[in-house]
Amino acid sequence: MRLDPGHGGLDPGAKAENGMAKAELNLDVAQRVRARLLAAGRTVEMTRDADYFRTIIDRALLATAIALRFVPERRHT
Repeated sequence: MRLDPGHGGLDPGAKAENGMAKAELNLDVAQRVRARLLAAGRTVEMTRDADYFRTIIDRALLATAIALRFVPERRHT
């Protein structure tokens, strides 16, 4: 499975009232999901594992680089 935490780097997304950017929240959630999946014996890749930017084209290329059956994309609005 490949997790795609949206935003990051030069695109932090909107900020919540507490000041947390969507990029930070998305990455935190993806890392928690990744940890649970790994603990369950799943293979997990992430499109980013730190605060950097990937274009939508980069994300699409990563998704099609392997035969994926499911690419979850979590958005916080």
